[in-house]
Amino acid sequence: TKILQVSLMYLFVNRFYKLNANKTKLLFYPSALISMFLIANIFNKIYNIYVIYSLIFICSLVFAYYTYRKEISISWIKEMLGK
Repeated sequence: TKILQVSLMYLFVNRFYKLNANKTKLLFYPSALISMFLIANIFNKIYNIYVIYSLIFICSLVFAYYTYRKEISISWIKEMLGK
C-alpha cells in the first residue's frame, strides 16, 4: 500500500509540489528481492535449498547496505548490537 500511496500522491500533488522519491528504495530493492525468491523457487529442485536461500540472504544484505548506506553507519550498528 505504500507504493500505491506514493504513486497517488505523486499524481495529485505533482502540480504544486516536487516529490523526490528514491526509486531504488521503493522499486528496485523490493523487485530484486521478489525476483530472487521467484528464481529460487524455480531452481529449488536442482540445487540445495539452503545454499540458494543463503545466497539470497547474502545478496539481499549487500543490496540493502548499498541502498541504505547513507542512513546506516557502523557506529549505529555497534550501538544497536551493544544493547
